[in-house]
Amino acid sequence: MATVMQVLRAKGLFFLDSVTSATSAAPEAAHTAGVPLYRRAVFLDNVRNARTILGQLKTAERLALKHGRAIAIGHPYGETLEALRLWARERDPHIKLVTLKELGPES
Repeated sequence: MATVMQVLRAKGLFFLDSVTSATSAAPEAAHTAGVPLYRRAVFLDNVRNARTILGQLKTAERLALKHGRAIAIGHPYGETLEALRLWARERDPHIKLVTLKELGPES
């Protein structure tokens, strides 16, 4: 992981931790290398069902309202895209979608 972080730092990039392991080495390695780190809060499409994914989007929405930010990640599955279309029509208007660069890394 240290090698990955060195390359990212040299290229001015960041690391997005999908948190697929509770014992991820990424946070410590990123900190040591001075690489901006982002962590996902919600994984959208573990279950490929638009209604389930919509529920995950609502979870991300609640987390964002509570904590000021929430990173949700998923795949370009048809079900994910369908859920995003549904959510776009009914999401809380206080939620602003931004890129990771606009959001800024975690403190």
